[in-house]
Amino acid sequence: MKAAATMGSVISRATGPILMPSDPLYSSQLQTVFERAAGPLLLAGILSLVWMILRARGILSGALSEAAEVACVIVLWSLLFVLVSAIGLMSARNHGR
Repeated sequence: MKAAATMGSVISRATGPILMPSDPLYSSQLQTVFERAAGPLLLAGILSLVWMILRARGILSGALSEAAEVACVIVLWSLLFVLVSAIGLMSARNHGR
């Protein structure tokens, strides 16, 4: 019984972040990857706006069903929101140091 109590007190818990190490090099590399991915995705977002305007004016016909087009636009803009928010958060953390 005493050995079990001693074993229980030896086990320590992880207190640091598990998924993202606090290494500044890792954070800066991740921010660079996010920034490089944001450029083409922002271009795709602008093209989706142009697509919506042309579809609303009747200049272009739909290649997909309306539900599929709406789903694609929602996924694209949700991804853009998350990506730009992550870049802003990481940038704010880097400027705070």
